[in-house]
Amino acid sequence: MKSIKETIENSVRTYLENFSIKPESRVIAGWSGGPDSTVMISVLKNLSGYNLDITAVWYNHGLRSLREIEEEERLVCLQAEKLGVRLIRGASGWGVIKSTASEQSQSIEEAARNARYAFFEEIRRKQAADYIAVGHNLNDNTETMLMRFLQNAGTAGLSGIPVRRGIIIRPICGVGRADIEEYLKEESLDVSIDHTNLENDFLRNKLRLDVLPVIRESFPYVDENLSHLSKKFRLQNDFIEYESEKRLVWHEDKDRWAIRQDIFYSEHLLLRIRSVFSILNRIAPGTRIKYSAVEQAAAGEYPGNGKILLRTSVFEILTSEGYIFIQRLVNHTKKSYFIYLEPGVREEFFGQTVSASNAKNEDIEVSGAENRLLLEWNGPLILRSCREGDCIEIEGGCKSLKKLFSEWKVKPADRSRLPVIEDNGRISAVLGRHLGYNNRLACRRLTSGRKKKILLIINSDTETICE
Repeated sequence: MKSIKETIENSVRTYLENFSIKPESRVIAGWSGGPDSTVMISVLKNLSGYNLDITAVWYNHGLRSLREIEEEERLVCLQAEKLGVRLIRGASGWGVIKSTASEQSQSIEEAARNARYAFFEEIRRKQAADYIAVGHNLNDNTETMLMRFLQNAGTAGLSGIPVRRGIIIRPICGVGRADIEEYLKEESLDVSIDHTNLENDFLRNKLRLDVLPVIRESFPYVDENLSHLSKKFRLQNDFIEYESEKRLVWHEDKDRWAIRQDIFYSEHLLLRIRSVFSILNRIAPGTRIKYSAVEQAAAGEYPGNGKILLRTSVFEILTSEGYIFIQRLVNHTKKSYFIYLEPGVREEFFGQTVSASNAKNEDIEVSGAENRLLLEWNGPLILRSCREGDCIEIEGGCKSLKKLFSEWKVKPADRSRLPVIEDNGRISAVLGRHLGYNNRLACRRLTSGRKKKILLIINSDTETICE
């Protein structure tokens, strides 16, 4: 019977062979000091038949206590010496990742991952390394697939954690957590345990600690089964990607991509959606974009010219001269933000509660009531930050927000914090009450005779002003 060490080494060797990774490759190995990355580095360093040049990289995200970080760093230094690998340490300033997450509408986990991978890539370039190795295991893939399933992901999301993405490799992706813990015991390797992994503050931790143990009681092979399922989704996803790129060819011009409307709408909706996502991933890599918003933008037939199909703080999709254009908004800043508002959504924002629901007939009769905004809902409804050139309709014309803010005597530091509500490219409201200013609604009344969808926005703690 093979030992755990032999089992894991065989799994890693098979992985390296399948991806034609040469025995003399130079590898940057992300190292948290935890079980997964420690086992990965140990196996890569000592794998028979290979002479990989390993540089371990440890990164301090500035999110935990100084005492805990110092203890982890001390342990990593000792283990690096024991394993015989070079160690490079990096750090983010205290509070920087939390600030970045807030400014860019990201989770702290996502902002931390982006900072960590950026540092890995910086070291890879300096070291002229071939790959970046990270320690995702079989159980991580299970957690990811369940999270994405619950979040209504498509084939791309349900493909699980990519076993390889370009230069990023995951050598222990086929190794379960139980085997990793057994390997640590056999090899007498000490590891650091991040206490945040034991708290239920993150969705992944809740699944790992509370949900999956219950599932495994009835389905003991859930990790292996979901691994096989992710491979099936990966094949389907690759086929959709291939067909989309072959059938829908966009023409790029600086920060704008274009395709003829008749070509775009002649293909299946699934290919149209994937094609749009492909362009958006180039414009805003790493940005989470709601599938339903892209689906709505890509659905239908020949919307005509002069239509805004989707707009965020980073990009917009519009039609003009028989073409569909996707273009980057070059004036957005790190302080920009946007929130999709749909019926049933409730968002807390700068001390306010903004909720959305479908309007009823009786709501139309109280359109002047405080705290209620009746809006035509023709396209994506967005709560976002102000941008240069924004204006709002008033009686007799249109007033720029720059002039409106001047009248309100808005402090320069507050201007990027005042949100607007945008409906299909038209600003329907400016919200300033949370900072001691006013709210301003676009003055255009709705009537019950209109057949367009109407959305009721409730702001529970503000007064509305319409001059």
